[in-house]
Amino acid sequence: MSFVLALNPPIPSRLFHYTKAPFAMSILTGGVGTDKEICFWLKNCKEKNDDKETVLGQKLAESVKTFMLEEGMRSMLEQIHVKEELIFTNSFSEGKVNQYMLREYGNVRLEFDFRHYKTQDDIEKCQYLTDKDLEELIQQYISDFKSVQGDHSINALYTRIEREQDIISKIATIKSEQEWEDEEEWRHIFHKQKQDNRVFTNVDGKERMRVYYPQSTLTGITVFYEKEKTDEQIEWYKKFKTLMKTNHWTNKCVQLRKFKP
Repeated sequence: MSFVLALNPPIPSRLFHYTKAPFAMSILTGGVGTDKEICFWLKNCKEKNDDKETVLGQKLAESVKTFMLEEGMRSMLEQIHVKEELIFTNSFSEGKVNQYMLREYGNVRLEFDFRHYKTQDDIEKCQYLTDKDLEELIQQYISDFKSVQGDHSINALYTRIEREQDIISKIATIKSEQEWEDEEEWRHIFHKQKQDNRVFTNVDGKERMRVYYPQSTLTGITVFYEKEKTDEQIEWYKKFKTLMKTNHWTNKCVQLRKFKP
């Protein structure tokens, strides 16, 4: 893979969150009012479903930081100490119906349009890399820093800041291609602060972070049904239809679709 500096791609008109029906209902009814009608309870990266959520990102940051320290170059990366329990993420996927996500996370798909969301720039697309790709990316950043070494111009300073910020954002957005590429994931990333009223302890004894979205970002709900559970899934479809009507969210599309494994 050849790497070039590129901006995060624009957010698609639809991003999808797959989950089980009871969780979807909790998300849609857990808000607190105007512009905070939808509420997710996020896990931190340490509690996610894989123990390697940030391994590649940490290796990237540490490798570049080591190079800069050895060269006597000051860097924001010196202040970065990655702790997975402080990074909370919300996951979305793009594209057509994602069979992997349906099997892995649940048969309800919440559908969002974040293009006009006020913090849309904080939602980033994950990159899926092999070990070889990661080494190439590390060397690309090192080459970029070498190119401005000893240069004290404004342009050189801007280049360094831009590259360092990009590395920091990648800590939680680069993942193993072999294990995770099927997700086609976008991530909304949040960092726990020392005093953070978004974070609470769940009944399982683990931390969660409450994150709110305006109902205007929700465009639809799709309930995928299987032959063996048709009655149950149709009942959930009716519940979501009723919820939309009760909340006067009349512009949301609620549909029922057959799931083909």
